[in-house]
Amino acid sequence: MVRKLYTKDDYFRMANQANEENKKLIKVQEERQVSYEVYEYEKKTIQVPIYNDDGEIIDYQTIEVDDLDKPIMVDEIDPKTGETIKVHKHHTEYRTEIVEYLEIVDYSEEEKRQQLDSLYLTKRDVLSELYKDKGITPESIKNLIGGNELGLIEFEYANNYYRGNPLINQLGEALGYTTEELDTLFKTKKLEE
Repeated sequence: MVRKLYTKDDYFRMANQANEENKKLIKVQEERQVSYEVYEYEKKTIQVPIYNDDGEIIDYQTIEVDDLDKPIMVDEIDPKTGETIKVHKHHTEYRTEIVEYLEIVDYSEEEKRQQLDSLYLTKRDVLSELYKDKGITPESIKNLIGGNELGLIEFEYANNYYRGNPLINQLGEALGYTTEELDTLFKTKKLEE
């Protein structure tokens, strides 16, 4: 069984923080050595009172000390007999537990590239920015594409241009733009001035 070291509130708080920092939230699982104390009891059974609706004791039930949900951590008095149930720390044991916790980490370079490549702009956004930046017209781009019929179809009939499309890199290079400038265009809808 995996023990989670976070709550739902922790998860949502950290997810928001990761988004604000443009990072990702991951769940990490690892094995840890956990120590716990083993207790033994001088007396093996106790008498637990049974109450009526008025809160009065009407009887006692005998319970094995080892069957309690949690160990008795201090000496307790048996309510029926008045005897002290002595608790002795017997020894410390160790067990391996799988724990899960949350961590905010940076995206890998490959993940950052995938995010950028999934960005898109409308045809109008790209063409108007190219015209504003260098006076590049749709006709001049068609001339660059030349006899590449598939490239002409992609350029002419696409509703959106995706950053990851190889045609964008080829045209960008032919028009004198660097990879970084094209990335900026797709992130901000503007070319740096």
